[in-house]
Amino acid sequence: MDKKELINSGKVKSVFTTENDDEVIIEFRDDMTAGDGERKEVMNKKGSYNAIISAKIFKVLEENGRIKDADSSEV
Repeated sequence: MDKKELINSGKVKSVFTTENDDEVIIEFRDDMTAGDGERKEVMNKKGSYNAIISAKIFKVLEENGRIKDADSSEV
């Protein structure tokens, strides 16, 4: 699956469209900020940890009928 258009970007992640209209790619960053952005640092693997935690949350939501067809297989 390839990233196409950036549709949202925040402090923690960016969301991209894909070739499938009902799927997106979420890219988590290693950046950290504190004090309304006064302090900025990078924490190695923070984005990876966020992706793993988010995948687990989506799995629990799907198992409990809160969302349909959550695919976190590429985490």
